[in-house]
Amino acid sequence: METLYISDLDGTLLTPECRISNQTARLLNVLIEEGLLFTVATARSASSAAPLLEKLHLRLPVVLMNGVVIYDLAQKKMISVCPIPVDAARTALEIFERHGKSPFFNRLNKNKLEVCFTQLKPEINREYYENRKNSPGKRFIAVERLTITETTIPIYLTMFDRYEELLPIAQELSEVKDISHVFYKDTYSDYWLIEAFSSQASKPAGAAFLKQFTGAQRMVAFGDNLNDLPLFAAADESYAVSNALELVRRAATGVIHSNAEDAVARFLQEKWSSFMNRK
Repeated sequence: METLYISDLDGTLLTPECRISNQTARLLNVLIEEGLLFTVATARSASSAAPLLEKLHLRLPVVLMNGVVIYDLAQKKMISVCPIPVDAARTALEIFERHGKSPFFNRLNKNKLEVCFTQLKPEINREYYENRKNSPGKRFIAVERLTITETTIPIYLTMFDRYEELLPIAQELSEVKDISHVFYKDTYSDYWLIEAFSSQASKPAGAAFLKQFTGAQRMVAFGDNLNDLPLFAAADESYAVSNALELVRRAATGVIHSNAEDAVARFLQEKWSSFMNRK
């Protein structure tokens, strides 16, 4: 049976320095050339994910923004987008505003990604902005208030803050019809991250699309953080890197080496070699 292998990026496929190592690129590119069905599923958008994936010769679309977008890296275009229903998006924005918080509000304007914001607090949100403000394919816009317009399509809300600051927002979002959210610790800081999107979107939904796209009958997932748990639940097998959260390690089929040790690529090389030897 054909198997689709799908990996998270940050904390899993990427090194602690936030890059694809030369070793991982070398191993995966050989396997992909030999026929391995491999892709990634990440919370990142195309503008930040694409540069990180340049070393890989990916042949399959990738799952972005926790399943909101299926993206073709080669053609640099979105295959599918799952928007937030307008009423749900409006309610989500009201929840953030009621708690005195201003998320990054991602919307599509004529198929182009715009990221609106009113303020950049706490400071980590400014760092996020500074690191991405010149990224191709994404335009940041400072506004007086986050609102829904008739000419744009709401797709994603995201924000960094302390756990205790975001927890009540996460609790309220869980009650909003047509909204899903993920709430987890940031890989690179002590802050937490909340992301809200359509309830029709998810990493598992993106993986299901790719299974149908490739004709694969099985799916194996790799991850490290809480937003990978839904993908683990949907997978036939799941593997946590050793640096993953304890809850993620417990949910996995098995635990492999860390993201500092090319764990995903090394695991797949061993798996693929065993498969090829049986043929």
